Amino acid sequence: TGHKRKGLDPLLRALEQFPPDCFELLIAGDKLPVNNQYPNVRCLGFVNDMAELYAAVDFTILPSYYEPFGLVVPESLACGTPVIVSTYVGAKDLITNDYGIVISAVSVNAIKEALEQAANQHFAIPKDFAERNNLTVNSHINQLKKIMETG
Repeated sequence: TGHKRKGLDPLLRALEQFPPDCFELLIAGDKLPVNNQYPNVRCLGFVNDMAELYAAVDFTILPSYYEPFGLVVPESLACGTPVIVSTYVGAKDLITNDYGIVISAVSVNAIKEALEQAANQHFAIPKDFAERNNLTVNSHINQLKKIMETG
């Protein structure tokens, strides 16, 4: 939801800088607010199995102007899929050079350069990413229990 806040416009304009068969953008969530004039953009609507989608794509991109955390970042990484995010995404702190790319501006040029880099870079996300970063459901429950015990 909130395609404008999530940087969809500069992302689409960055995609225009490439031949249509170079990248395909899959958008999960709300349909585009305007008719889709891009041959390489597909709106999937609501997706029940995001893990399957993350595992099927080359990378996840979230060039948001503002994103308090951005759950798609750890979800994508937990599925072994690298990410491209803006510096305005709270979950950017999880990103290393092995996990993805953090762009410093939500601009056409920054997104274009990140797409080029991602297409040519090898990422190495460990299978136990969620465990290493305490991002599993069990970790969350244990943290809540500790808060309840001390509270």
